[in-house]
Amino acid sequence: MKNAILIVIFLLLLCAPLAPAPMTSEQKMRLKPETAIWLEPVLPGIVFFNRGRPMAGSLMLAGRIITLAGALHFHNRYADYASAERAARVADFYYGPGLQYRDPYSGGYKTTTQFRKEADRNLTLAGYSAGIHLILLGVGMYNGLLFVAEDRLEKAPVYEAAFSDTMPVGITPIRRSALPAITDDPSLPGPGQHRLFEIFIPLDF
Repeated sequence: MKNAILIVIFLLLLCAPLAPAPMTSEQKMRLKPETAIWLEPVLPGIVFFNRGRPMAGSLMLAGRIITLAGALHFHNRYADYASAERAARVADFYYGPGLQYRDPYSGGYKTTTQFRKEADRNLTLAGYSAGIHLILLGVGMYNGLLFVAEDRLEKAPVYEAAFSDTMPVGITPIRRSALPAITDDPSLPGPGQHRLFEIFIPLDF
């Protein structure tokens, strides 16, 4: 199983130079961010790939695959050692304690107590791998929520308020994409900026 994990890592490193270049702002959104969040548990890294971040998506994909494979590998070893321990206990009952039995993996010999220790160790490693897998899943979905909030902020209208000496005379919503065509004032927020209100209040004393 260790060789299989090393092969997976090697293939991912080979594929890294083939990762597509970051997409432009017009191309990067292939799916809605909300859809990418729902797909993240079954398609690791889709949140980042959909955002035009192939490096982060590749790292997430590799981490999720390796930790899932590790959890399955160590759980299988736990099941085999637990089975060997049960068989050894039966043999100890008939032939007396203290005998050693063949290890299903190393080819050596172990006592019943040693089989139990190996089973517990592999069960602990399987739990660690599964825990890291869930943490990576949480990181991916959390970033997906951040991308959703960022998109909503970028699409929010900008309000321009006009004031007289005594009271406001009008508030007009302006779409961010239309700002460059309306004014050349550099103080107004443009695309990528997050200031939602521009208010001028004259102070006459």
